[in-house]
Parts: sequence; C-alpha cells; structure tokens
Amino acid sequence: NPDRVLPNGAKAIGRLVGHPAGWATYLADSEPTGFTENLLPATASAERIGDGTLVLLGNDPAKVRIDDVLAVRAAMGYEVPAR
Repeated sequence: NPDRVLPNGAKAIGRLVGHPAGWATYLADSEPTGFTENLLPATASAERIGDGTLVLLGNDPAKVRIDDVLAVRAAMGYEVPAR
C-alpha cells in the first residue's frame, strides 16, 4: 500500500502486502500467490532453482527500475499501485 498524506499534512508510511520483490526474487512453489511468467518485464530472467523460480532484473542490483520491480509484483499476482 503506498504512502499517503493525512488531513493534517503528515505522511502515513505505506506497507508491503505479501512477498517482497527486488533485483533478485525467489518464489517457492509453495507461495500462496500465482506466478505468471509472461507478465515479467523484458529486463527479467527467470530460472527454475530447486522447488521454485529465481527472477533476476538485469545484471546490476544498484540499477533496477521501480517499474520493473512493480512488474515482478504483478507477475506474482499482487495488485500494484498506479504510477
């Protein structure tokens, strides 16, 4: 859930709902959400490892676009905020 501004002008910090995503995201087969690989962004690669899937976004963990991370979250079956 994204941050939001309160009526008094203060900011309420958002919270993460579900499994986090980032440069490297491991999704165990036992995860309660679905995973739709064709929703991944072009920068993503997905590889089966053990009992799950490892999703990597590009080659540099310091240069990951937030839109790509949100696309991974969408592929995981989570609702993502409109940008």
